[in-house]
Amino acid sequence: MTAPDSRARSGVVSARTALVVAVAFAALVAVGLDAPSLAAVAGGGALALGWGTGAVTSERKRRVGAGSTALSLGSALLIGGVMLAVRADATAYALLLVGTAVVAVACWDGFADDAVSELYRTVSESGFVVVVGCIAFALGAFLFGTGVVAIALGQVFALSTYSSMAALWWIQVGVIGVGLLAERAARVVDRWTPEGTEMDDGLAAQFRLRLTDLPLWYVGALVVQFVLATVVPDLLDPFLTARPAVERAAEVALLSGATQVALAGVAAVLAAVVLAAPLQRSVVFWTGTSPGYTLAFAAGGIVAVVCAFAVGVLAAFGLAFAWLAPWVPTGAVVAAFGPALQVLGGVFVSILVTAAVILGVHVFVDSANLTGAGFAVGATLLLGGTLLLADDLPAVAVVVGAAVCLFVWDLGVHAVGLERDLGGISPPARTEVVHATAAGSALLGGVAVATAVGYLAVPLRIPDDRAAVALALVLCSLVAVAFAVRR
Repeated sequence: MTAPDSRARSGVVSARTALVVAVAFAALVAVGLDAPSLAAVAGGGALALGWGTGAVTSERKRRVGAGSTALSLGSALLIGGVMLAVRADATAYALLLVGTAVVAVACWDGFADDAVSELYRTVSESGFVVVVGCIAFALGAFLFGTGVVAIALGQVFALSTYSSMAALWWIQVGVIGVGLLAERAARVVDRWTPEGTEMDDGLAAQFRLRLTDLPLWYVGALVVQFVLATVVPDLLDPFLTARPAVERAAEVALLSGATQVALAGVAAVLAAVVLAAPLQRSVVFWTGTSPGYTLAFAAGGIVAVVCAFAVGVLAAFGLAFAWLAPWVPTGAVVAAFGPALQVLGGVFVSILVTAAVILGVHVFVDSANLTGAGFAVGATLLLGGTLLLADDLPAVAVVVGAAVCLFVWDLGVHAVGLERDLGGISPPARTEVVHATAAGSALLGGVAVATAVGYLAVPLRIPDDRAAVALALVLCSLVAVAFAVRR
């Protein structure tokens, strides 16, 4: 694992300020596009994603679990924001969303080697849980949503109560099945209890049965009974009709289905105990030698499965989320599985996409070997989104966007430079505040000048070109400032 959480970090104020500026600008642009929902997605998704990348590097399991959950939530919000932007005919806003998320990840050192390594494990563990959840929901949709299980049970119940001869055969088979399951369940209980005496004595031990305990003559008798129940199902009816008391007892015990249902219930409980053993072994194999950390990294996937189950239950009762599966009748059993599968599938795709973005930026940061390269990528994406949205935004917003991009880059470079030069020793906060104030004031002055030139110097007969002229002026100013800083 990485260094303790209590380590001192320099450049925190500058990095956090860059993130606040990026989130605020993305929210401002969303409001300007008359899409306020995108503002919440931009802020919430970016903050959750960025914080999660830093939290999964912790040594504390609770913090790792919270970080894994934040990664899943942030990924879902980010991809959801992109989809909302596309639906709102503001596809270019997706660049602003991604840029804000990149700045957030850089703010919490999410592009460092150790953070990317833990991110990979988080995606692996959470993704595995989500895939298992998808398989379970898909299997449930097939078995219960389509009615296959209900039809099969109905057919078995109808056959087991068709006649007295058939009911007698099915009850014998049920008792044998319960005995075989009791033997297997007893072995499981013996392994779980040190003494292993819970099912060795008493009434429970009388029902334990092995296949070798069945005599051949009884197996032959069962075969003969099956043939008679198939060929001559009314064989016992004359005998029962001649004895009214026995006939009434047979109707209650054999033809009512009560005995069959009771045996099926006992068999279901024993089968659950038997299946618990391989399930336990699978979980132990999955969690490995550090089950606590494995579950912590998989927390995002576990939360996604729980949320999908809740959505499915609400959809099944027709309370909400009918729009997730409009082709399914509201209140139907299958309505619980369609929305659940869509939620899990969306979370899984979101995690993979955001992880791919983070890994791609990580590769670029390593290859570029530039100070604050992560913030530079985020600022570039913010600038690209601003330029593409220039036709839909006022000139002031475009100019402010260009200044914000440079401000975010400058603060990020300053934060990373402090981290590199001071080796984790936190400088006085006022040092960073002074730098941020000076840079912000200079950029604010440039925005004011560019805006004034755009609105006062550009002829009124070409008002549509004001944004382009002002943007060109501010870009020239920004390039000059960047060149001066590098000099």
